[in-house]
Amino acid sequence: MTKKINMVLCKLPDGRFSELPLSEARSLRKANQLSAKEAREPTFEGVMVCDKCGYTKRYINNQCYGCKRLKVQEKRNQISHLTQNTEVNEIAALECRVAELEQQVIDQTEAREKLDIEVSRLRKDKEQQTEKLTLLFSETEEKNSIILTLERNNQKLEETNRQLGEEILELL
Repeated sequence: MTKKINMVLCKLPDGRFSELPLSEARSLRKANQLSAKEAREPTFEGVMVCDKCGYTKRYINNQCYGCKRLKVQEKRNQISHLTQNTEVNEIAALECRVAELEQQVIDQTEAREKLDIEVSRLRKDKEQQTEKLTLLFSETEEKNSIILTLERNNQKLEETNRQLGEEILELL
């Protein structure tokens, strides 16, 4: 917080320096056609009012504290702006990454649905094939039982034929 300067250091027409109220300094400057720089000369070494920033400060290395403070504030603002830009860029990058991930989830969900449909179709095909195989197996079993029955009947007939052949031979 800065205080308003009520007293200003001015160079009087006779060459002396004196602190005068701001209104008197203005009137003196107008009356004597003094430049603003002449009205702001130091009372003792190192203390004066800066022409750029208007603060009465001590000078160090030919740089006013007020000017230095303004430069530091500008740098802080720049850094803050850059930081905000960096954060905005990071947020934008994260939002892009989120959008990419959401798209991947959608794609994977669609692929999963297609795979589920394909699996259900294959299961139906498997059930149909199982039913066909069961029918074939039962038909094969029936045919095998018929074949076994026929073979037994054939053996019985052969046995009967042999016995009949023996009886015929005995009768002859």
